[in-house]
Amino acid sequence: MKTSGAELFFDEERCKRAENLVGLKGYVTIITAEVTPASEVTSSYHDLWHVEQSFRMSKHDLAAPRSITTPATPIEAHLTISGRATVDTVLDRPDNSLNP
Repeated sequence: MKTSGAELFFDEERCKRAENLVGLKGYVTIITAEVTPASEVTSSYHDLWHVEQSFRMSKHDLAAPRSITTPATPIEAHLTISGRATVDTVLDRPDNSLNP
């Protein structure tokens, strides 16, 4: 659709252009044709599905274990362990300081 002031009309030229482009696929790269021929660039893009497939994960793979989904418990446990380790480290030093 195209507008001309308040008037709205169908843009046949753009529609024909779009019909001619249906099914075409383009690849954009910064590599010049002299360095790498277009056929090699196209075949490299076609092989990308192998890379994409290796990074795909199912929702099951990403699901957190049940114990971690409870928000307060793991945080409190981490803080307790970290605090206790800090206290033990300080008490093991002769001057009881945090400096190494």
